[in-house]
Amino acid sequence: MKLFKRISKVNNRKQYQSLNLRKFSLTHPKSDPWPLDYDILVVGSGMVGASLACSVGSSKSLSDIKIGVIDSVAPTRTQITHDTTPSPRVVALNTKSVAFLRQIGVWEKLIESRLGKFVNMSVWDNSGAGNISFSAKDLGTSELGYIVANDDIQLSLLQRMDQLDNVTLLSPVKIESIDFPSKSLNSTTTSNTFTQKQLTDSLITVNTKEYGKLKTKLLIGADGKHSLVRNAAGISATGYEYNQLGVVSVVRHDKPNDTSLQRFLSDGQVIAMLPMYDNYSTIVWSTTPFLASKLINVEDKAFVSMVSSAFGSLNNNEKIPRILNTVGKRGAFPLSLMHASEYVKWRLALIGDAAHVIHPLAGQGVNLGFQDVISLRKFIEEGYLAGLDIGDMNILLQYQHERYWQNVAMLAGVDALKTIFNTSVPIVSLARNLGLNLVNGIFPIKKFFHTIASGDLGDLVAINYSPQS
Repeated sequence: MKLFKRISKVNNRKQYQSLNLRKFSLTHPKSDPWPLDYDILVVGSGMVGASLACSVGSSKSLSDIKIGVIDSVAPTRTQITHDTTPSPRVVALNTKSVAFLRQIGVWEKLIESRLGKFVNMSVWDNSGAGNISFSAKDLGTSELGYIVANDDIQLSLLQRMDQLDNVTLLSPVKIESIDFPSKSLNSTTTSNTFTQKQLTDSLITVNTKEYGKLKTKLLIGADGKHSLVRNAAGISATGYEYNQLGVVSVVRHDKPNDTSLQRFLSDGQVIAMLPMYDNYSTIVWSTTPFLASKLINVEDKAFVSMVSSAFGSLNNNEKIPRILNTVGKRGAFPLSLMHASEYVKWRLALIGDAAHVIHPLAGQGVNLGFQDVISLRKFIEEGYLAGLDIGDMNILLQYQHERYWQNVAMLAGVDALKTIFNTSVPIVSLARNLGLNLVNGIFPIKKFFHTIASGDLGDLVAINYSPQS
């Protein structure tokens, strides 16, 4: 509930008149009055930004759209084989995200033997007997999801981008400033009467050190929590730090693990074991900065002992998968919550962490980003086929309408869940344990929670958000 109290209301915006500007196509550069470099310019080549480029770039309906992707850092292209040491930074892909990656030709580029399919999930409370468990078999699916290393997905996205003739990666590139349109093309005048100056004034210009001025019809901010694009556009964001770090480490078991485990500890700490391929799992321990420092610096045996002790045993007295040792380096990242006051402006859209940042306990971060991409690409495609300018606010507001409150609902739910498990008050502890057992014992409720975790949140959040003048 804290999020709903602190989050800013979305600014009311005018519904702009739709304009048929597709006649100014990049397929005819000699006669093209648009002084364009790219139809769409994506800032940020991470998983969400790159997936947007791949999604639009692989659309047959949008084959005329020229896409540029800017990043301040050249992405790593180190080849990955099955024997490459697994990275501790992983994502828990739900079934909807897997289907999306298949659709845009990225899933097939991942090494199948490095995909950590999990079919069971168990969550329990440190202070009582409350627990909830999911099984793919009980829910009528072949898996609950996949645990995949960030590096593996990122490399596959880059490989797919390389295949697309209408996608260009520009990196490393330093953005010095962004000039936003002084006027939008919302006149009642027909589109063929606009002067070239009017067309130029309606574009966004990204000023770069390496390439000079880059003009675009649609700028996509996919540049993370501290988004340069969001800040340059004057879009505010609400949020707070959790004063926690997520400590991550790959561990090796004596046998394969296909169960995702999560335990709520005291003082708001959460520890999770995410099954990877072979006998590997990733540990994600959300904890205080003080303990995080110890976890990162202790010797291997001490770390294994601390993790095993934190998990203890499952409530059915089953033992967790035995940990033999850690693999590779441990890392840590700060945990926070953030949400932008709006996702769009004229010729501008925010996606992924540039628009929202969530606590990792539900494993929904990149899944929400991919859902942003699916939604935005859908409305761009529909608008383009209807003859609209792809930067038209009528297209972009549809994206905001669909994604804004779905993301708010997920962020607020996870934030509330963390708050509930952050207290040791006996009556609250009893209530949450009873709640977990209630959900676990009633199949329709359990399936409802699985539906949310799978990314099918659309029909569950039906808030009529319609910006008006």
